[in-house]
Amino acid sequence: MRFRFLAALLIGWLAASAPVLASPLAGGRSALPEESALSVGGLPEPLRGVLQSLNAVQTDLNQRMAAQLRDIRDQGSVAAGVWLCLIAFAYGVLHAVGPGHGKLVVTSYFLTRRARLVRGVLLASTAALTQALAAILLVGVPVLLLNLTRADALAGVRYLELGSYLLMTGIGMLLLVHALRGEAGCTHDHSSMPCLHHGRGLVGLRREEAGFTLMSLAVGARPCSGAVLVLLFALANDIVPAGLLAVLAMAVGVALTTSLSSLIGIGAHHWLDR
Repeated sequence: MRFRFLAALLIGWLAASAPVLASPLAGGRSALPEESALSVGGLPEPLRGVLQSLNAVQTDLNQRMAAQLRDIRDQGSVAAGVWLCLIAFAYGVLHAVGPGHGKLVVTSYFLTRRARLVRGVLLASTAALTQALAAILLVGVPVLLLNLTRADALAGVRYLELGSYLLMTGIGMLLLVHALRGEAGCTHDHSSMPCLHHGRGLVGLRREEAGFTLMSLAVGARPCSGAVLVLLFALANDIVPAGLLAVLAMAVGVALTTSLSSLIGIGAHHWLDR
């Protein structure tokens, strides 16, 4: 009970601090090669050095993606498309290592419950796919269908961010309330072990599925800023299909990194149980 209380409190705190930790447009981002780096000036060593190195690698990958997109535009190169997907995948893996993408929230979520490893991978993959779709809708609907400017599309990220943060905060508060009331529900994974108390088990299962869905939406509602910038760059250069492939490859990379976060939470929960 005490552990669930602390984990639920952590989810709420992380959601409240998320705008400070992970605003993807802090400082403004307009084009693919000009993506802002994470601010690391106030961080202690060795964390500052690690993030500076990460920023340098991401900047290099950003420029390489831009170069491949230009090759696709100018030459229609299939090889450039393959390289674009590989670079976008690597970018997604590294970009998700930095602040954001709900890693700490996902880890905290699985710290509060016993779950199978595949469950953690499923949540991370669903959230990453939701992020990709959110980026596609954010760029496609305003720019292509509503004839709005790219600046309007970037401004829309703020509202999606806010909705994501509010949803995360709401989930954290609900978990906190349930923990305080002693309504934590079943302590095992429903997919592998049925409840002995059938009525209570059904309630716990429905609550668990609802929480899982809400967590996926909360983490994924905030689109990956890198994906938004790639799509805007592709749209400006009339190579939208290439941009879509890059965004999906990037989502796979993000899912890989976020999956590791969920597995850490699941592993920590099993270790504490033992």
